[in-house]
Amino acid sequence: MPKQNLVVSDTKSAINMAITVAMSNPCLFAAAAQKPPAVLGGYFTISRKKLLQNLDINGGARINSVVDSMRSSSPTHIKSNPPASDQDQSSWILHHPSALDMFEQITNASKGKQIVMFLDYDGTLSPIVDDPDRAFMSDQMRATVRKLARHFPTATVSGRCRDKVYSFVRLAEFYYAGSHGMDIKGLSKGSKYEKGTQAVLFQPANEFLPMIDKVYKALVEKTKSNPGGNVENNKFCISVHFRCVDEKKLLQNLDINGGARINSVVDSMRSSSTTHIKSNPPASDQDQSSWILHHPSALDMFEQITNASKGKQIVMFLDYDGTLSPIVDDPDRAFMSNQMRATVRKLARHFPTAIVSGRCRDKVYSFVRLAELYYAGSHGLDIKGPLKGSKYEKGTQAVLFQPANEFLPMIDEVYKALVEKTKSTPGANVENNKFCISVHFRCVDEKKWSELAQQVKSVLKEYPKLRLTRGRKVLEIRPSIKWDKGKALEFLLESLGYANCTDVFPVYIGDDRTDEDAFKVLRDRGQGFGILVSKIPKETNASYSLQEPV
Repeated sequence: MPKQNLVVSDTKSAINMAITVAMSNPCLFAAAAQKPPAVLGGYFTISRKKLLQNLDINGGARINSVVDSMRSSSPTHIKSNPPASDQDQSSWILHHPSALDMFEQITNASKGKQIVMFLDYDGTLSPIVDDPDRAFMSDQMRATVRKLARHFPTATVSGRCRDKVYSFVRLAEFYYAGSHGMDIKGLSKGSKYEKGTQAVLFQPANEFLPMIDKVYKALVEKTKSNPGGNVENNKFCISVHFRCVDEKKLLQNLDINGGARINSVVDSMRSSSTTHIKSNPPASDQDQSSWILHHPSALDMFEQITNASKGKQIVMFLDYDGTLSPIVDDPDRAFMSNQMRATVRKLARHFPTAIVSGRCRDKVYSFVRLAELYYAGSHGLDIKGPLKGSKYEKGTQAVLFQPANEFLPMIDEVYKALVEKTKSTPGANVENNKFCISVHFRCVDEKKWSELAQQVKSVLKEYPKLRLTRGRKVLEIRPSIKWDKGKALEFLLESLGYANCTDVFPVYIGDDRTDEDAFKVLRDRGQGFGILVSKIPKETNASYSLQEPV
């Protein structure tokens, strides 16, 4: 169990420990030294035409992940996959240990504090069933929850209509938050935890009720042609259940308002900004401890991590800015230390190692200067393998993968337009990263952020085949193709011959929002783990944490 204190470790220390364990553990060392990766080139058998179709280069950015997300949440779809192996199960349990197994540690953490319980309903208090109107909780579960509410304030928080959930639970000593928290009611008068003269009642979206009712009726009518579809009016929201619907007939009725509108550029800039974060009160010791409990230091958990990797081929993926080098005001001066370079060189002697960055690949190489590494620049849109003769290089030439070559003239054109457009904003820095453009606003007055965002968006209006994302105090302009750092990770694993292997253990270390795509891929694969480099708690798909480099 990790110590519940502030993380004081750093990236270099974690890499050094990985090397030490590799050298001292015969299984790991043998896997790295005696079992070289399979022949490269898994992706090169795909025709360019098929690749372009897969990446959706010519169709612009399509928000079309609805069906995929529905599949991933569907028990039927999940059951169609092969069951997880014991190794995969063990790896998942390592990252998400049983609350019962960890109960002593959890109760120790709560000593002297007021426990407050929040419980979802469907799938938590009741089983998931085909007919949502029959999602009954058992009498035994009701008795258990009633006992819980005698000792702690307890709330049920559900996407269902609050009255519907109450009709299932039937416990007056609860708080009920229905419609995903948009309809909250407190305890009945006279209850142990009830305060004031009446129960709490909070409904922040009353003005939407007529619209919700109107859309509900439209959806009922619209989905009549889909057998098995069930439209449920949850008062402040609507649920369209598709558990009993044929997948193929589903998409026709989803695009009600013409697609999603992405309009949160300024807010996202603030949320990713160190300056903005520092303007907030610092996280309390309790908040820090809670975050560390869920994202323990990779150094504190190193023994458990190495146990999970025994007998598997470790493959390392490292972000550059904020991971191997500190974050600096001038992106052209984000140098890594000689000590860090030596550490990464040692790592690459034992494991295939890749740098995955949003920067131009040539720029990253000029910082790192290690020929034995893989380099994935421009968020994975520009990948090159080790030089000929390197331990992990295969074939007659290094791997080279550039799926967005046709965008280069457009990128250059937009780069010039952005340089001209942002001249009026002091501190703005536009960087051409070959297959993407970075607009750095670290040195821009926060009051000017909205103006800068509008300048960038006004240029991009003329280029629908480019999309806007953001990182740590930077706006990123990229081709609208289905490619990111997660895809780059998968491509490199396939190139190394590990696409469908159960004996590979990928480790990805990164600090930025764009690294979350890679963290998510590792979670979805159930292999290896992600490590977030951060000095503050933040939402992440990574399993572990490290301090930022200095």
